[in-house]
Amino acid sequence: MKILVTGATGYIGGRLVPRLTAAGHDVICLARDPDRSAGRAWQNVTIRRGDVLDYATLPPVMDGVEAAYYLVHSMAEGARGFEERDDHAARNFGKAAHEAGVRRIMSP
Repeated sequence: MKILVTGATGYIGGRLVPRLTAAGHDVICLARDPDRSAGRAWQNVTIRRGDVLDYATLPPVMDGVEAAYYLVHSMAEGARGFEERDDHAARNFGKAAHEAGVRRIMSP
């Protein structure tokens, strides 16, 4: 199965990616800055540049994705307004996933 992981450079996402690849899944990671995943010992992982706060970047990321883990939050950008940013990001992601035919989204 082709699975997209957002938040792959975070604590949970960084531990999820190797488990998914070990289980035989084709893993794609969404990254605002793909260089942040440099040095990870991930095998057979594709990194696609995108930002959940910028809808226009998401459709190409979703190409061929069957399922997705949504593990991002906007707290790193400051406490003020993080709820609005999180809501905007989640709506962007959900819309792009729906339009791409992603069958399942998992989120904590």
